[in-house]
Amino acid sequence: MGASPCRQGRRSRRPRPASTPRTTSTARRPSARRAAPAGTPAGGTDPRFENGPLAVVDVEDGQVLAYCTGGLVLDVPAKSLPSLVDWTLKEAKLGQPKLSGPGKDADPLLVLTEATLERYGLPVALPEEERLAGRIPEGHKVIKQLVRADWKLTKRGFGPWARIYRPAAGSERACVQLCIPSWHALDSRHWGEAGQLLPAELARLLGVYASRVMTPRGSTAVTGLELMTALHPPTRASEPDADGKRHSEHNPGSLGKDPVDCAPCEAPDGHPLLKDLPRFHVRGPAEKLFEEAYDWARPMTDAECTLRHLVGIDVNMAFAAGANGLIVGLGAPTHVKAPVFDPKLPGSWLVDLSHVDLSRVKVGKDKWADLDASLLPSPFTP
Repeated sequence: MGASPCRQGRRSRRPRPASTPRTTSTARRPSARRAAPAGTPAGGTDPRFENGPLAVVDVEDGQVLAYCTGGLVLDVPAKSLPSLVDWTLKEAKLGQPKLSGPGKDADPLLVLTEATLERYGLPVALPEEERLAGRIPEGHKVIKQLVRADWKLTKRGFGPWARIYRPAAGSERACVQLCIPSWHALDSRHWGEAGQLLPAELARLLGVYASRVMTPRGSTAVTGLELMTALHPPTRASEPDADGKRHSEHNPGSLGKDPVDCAPCEAPDGHPLLKDLPRFHVRGPAEKLFEEAYDWARPMTDAECTLRHLVGIDVNMAFAAGANGLIVGLGAPTHVKAPVFDPKLPGSWLVDLSHVDLSRVKVGKDKWADLDASLLPSPFTP
């Protein structure tokens, strides 16, 4: 991924090898699958999802193409967005098996390029008002097409990560998720330069992510929450009752199905929890979490520049190490005054550490070292 050149706007396509045939949506033969680059995840063993979890949909020479994760390219016959959704669910064989027993299969993901947006009547870029709203207007012609075809949108509407669905009939889900990079779905803060990749390269990158994490559902943070839900669904089937029937019950260890408020100190400015504060009140360290910078770095000192060799220490990996043993709080917060500190109890603790000497570090049993505190990250400087 790092070696791929980043180009802006519409790019010329790299020619496909003439000796490699392209299979159509109605005749997907194993012999027609292209040779995939090393490291490309293959489609799942589940025959329902034999073409992988996602596809990047593009238009080339007037033909709509779906680039799948295993190097396969499908011809897409759909003439409108509703028919594209139908084709995805009935013919494309895209999706991902569930990650746990009581969970659900992952919905197929379609990434729409700028050319595809133009083909299906969607704006290539959102005007400022729609960008701030995070969706196109409900009166847009494409949304009207979906409504006429009995498709529905979630409450978030048609935005960069839109979900198009029909109410489930029994255990059968009918839902497709869209990802629209030109609407800033692949924000560079989360996805780097993924939004600038060519369709086949983007399909490979997102496919690797899907194989190692799960099918993307938004930012990496949103996908992380979805992963927790997929591994520990909020409900499970109960033991049979006296009549032999099972019922839905809370799944211990899950995030639950009902949202809970965060602690007031964890709420960002403008959160409804803070509605009773004075209008121009500025919260201080005792009222608001000021997160320590996770990407801390500093320039080399003059003395360090004169040395032939230096040892670099990646202090930022402390966040990854801490996440390995992180205990996640699942219930609503409880405010306790002057509690005894318990490192195993998740929560936001207000502790006075002003007496700590950051230049003196314990390096062993009864052994201390004096350091220059200005050269190391400080928990008191966000």
